[in-house]
Amino acid sequence: MAWTSGDFEGRLTAKAVVAFIFGKNLARQQLVDAVKIGDVVYAAVRCKGTQRVWGIVFIVNREGTRLHVKPISEHLGPFDDRCPPRILDLLSDPRTEEARNWRARCRARWQRERRDSNPRPPA
Repeated sequence: MAWTSGDFEGRLTAKAVVAFIFGKNLARQQLVDAVKIGDVVYAAVRCKGTQRVWGIVFIVNREGTRLHVKPISEHLGPFDDRCPPRILDLLSDPRTEEARNWRARCRARWQRERRDSNPRPPA
């Protein structure tokens, strides 16, 4: 997917990034939840009229009042793998191997970070 750029003023939240990308198409999509970690937004989105929820990653770059966003569907196997479990737990069963692998990488990363932040005391 390509970068989308445009003027943007105001607070840069996860919901604002999703609205910036989907714009008028937000009528066909329902944002279930989203979280911003650094310059990346992870979102769970439902296509209206269905129960299917899929993941999407937004790479964000802001230069003053100019916003540049690159959306990457989970079906493309995004490189960024810090999607938190609270978003992953909302997603429907993956339809592609790339989505399945991306979700597994995200969960593994969170498990590693949790383990590394709680080291065992020396024996």
